[in-house]
Amino acid sequence: MIMLMKKLSKECLKKMWVNWTKSALKDIENEANYLNKISPSIEDAFLHEVEKSIDLVKKYPELGRIGRVSETREFILKKFQYILVYLIKESCLDIIRLLHTSRKWPNSL
Repeated sequence: MIMLMKKLSKECLKKMWVNWTKSALKDIENEANYLNKISPSIEDAFLHEVEKSIDLVKKYPELGRIGRVSETREFILKKFQYILVYLIKESCLDIIRLLHTSRKWPNSL
């Protein structure tokens, strides 16, 4: 998981603080590992897309649609079919989950 966080640029942490839940980190790690088996370049593109999405949400926290779970927001990654579920707080974003759109929505986040 540490290697994964090193791949996500430090640029991602500027301006607004980002808190990652264990579930969100596990989601990203699992998806990155799966994509790496297909192609390391696809994994890199995925991690780059996650980083770009977080940068966008940090600049415009209400950009994501209102979430299915109370008080959350959902941002769809454009190049990949994933939903970034997050919670807006005063000076930070809590990244709750990163879920593939074709999977059944979990009962709890």
